[in-house]
Amino acid sequence: MVVLIFVSCVGVDAKGWKGIVPLHSDRADVERLLGAPTGECKCFYETGSETVRVEYAKAPCAGYPSGWNVPTDTVLTIRVRPNQPEKFIDLKLIESKFYIAADDTVRTYYASRAEGVEYTVSSDGMVEVVTYIPSSNDAALRCPCFPLLDESIERSTSFDRFELGRVDDALARLDNYIIALENDERWTGYIVLYKGREIGPKLMSAYKTSIMGHVLQRRAVPQRRIKLIEGGYRAKPEIELYLLTEGLSPPEPRATWTPCPRSQRTRQ
Repeated sequence: MVVLIFVSCVGVDAKGWKGIVPLHSDRADVERLLGAPTGECKCFYETGSETVRVEYAKAPCAGYPSGWNVPTDTVLTIRVRPNQPEKFIDLKLIESKFYIAADDTVRTYYASRAEGVEYTVSSDGMVEVVTYIPSSNDAALRCPCFPLLDESIERSTSFDRFELGRVDDALARLDNYIIALENDERWTGYIVLYKGREIGPKLMSAYKTSIMGHVLQRRAVPQRRIKLIEGGYRAKPEIELYLLTEGLSPPEPRATWTPCPRSQRTRQ
């Protein structure tokens, strides 16, 4: 269990915000607490000390993040931006319990699916946003044919990403990636490989063998510096390439489909 000590200005609760809980509260609950929304999306609310954006389900299994089997207008995420940010260090979080990512604007993200929360932290250590997300305890509410993990948490910025077609083209892009990896000992490389829905296992196995053989044998990258993550399924086979420093979590796969019986399939 993660022990969290929260700043007062964002009113943090590990299981939702001010009684509003993703996947369990709806628009009526939010508007009783915050009043009428603003913005074209009808999803912004002002409290006086925060700006709040709430994402709602458009229908069962539809909305952002996608794949949750809840009624229309159910809360999916709550994004709270305090008017007066406070220091992240004052939260006294146990960072090892969090998935940690960074982007190219030098923001850092600390996410816990178990607790259903993510913190967006600026380069000077201030909490810019607290986002309340679906908890992993609600996995039973995932729709059929959707991967277990949704897209609600931020990931580190990738070095490159592309569909897999001609092997020679993929290896040429890998060479640029390997040059960057070798130029800085601080990096660890992660290759996330996604299977294609219509691509057979033999072809995917050949892709994997060609890619890792090129990296480890032809280019002689030490195995300790490069990791392969099998990311699940997308519409077409794809590859994502990451260069991450120590302290950042390996990239979480972002599959878009998972095999399931025909009778359970939903339109995605």
